[in-house]
Amino acid sequence: MRESTDSLMNFRTVEQTNSTEQPTDCDRRLSCRFTYLSIISGIGIGAIGLTGLRGFALHGVFMLLTGVAVTASKCEGRPSTFFPSIDKVFLDGPNSGLATFVLFWTLSYNCCHLF
Repeated sequence: MRESTDSLMNFRTVEQTNSTEQPTDCDRRLSCRFTYLSIISGIGIGAIGLTGLRGFALHGVFMLLTGVAVTASKCEGRPSTFFPSIDKVFLDGPNSGLATFVLFWTLSYNCCHLF
């Protein structure tokens, strides 16, 4: 039991996983980070009143900066050590929080500008 809790606390490399198709701890943590950032950026972008493509563009910038920050800090500049492909950092992560972003973006825009 102790081994399973210890493995959740540390990043696991791709070589340590049994199958690259199973989501690793890194994938789950990355998805959570992008989801939390989507909530924050949705509230912020909605509160300042950006709509349409400008709002999506600013959200895209936030996601790109987060991907670069994760690659630089958590992966020590080598994402291939922790993820099967770089797409996990720059495509799968931002897409996992897109619906959350739209939800909080419209909610905060409506609360700040329509009510």
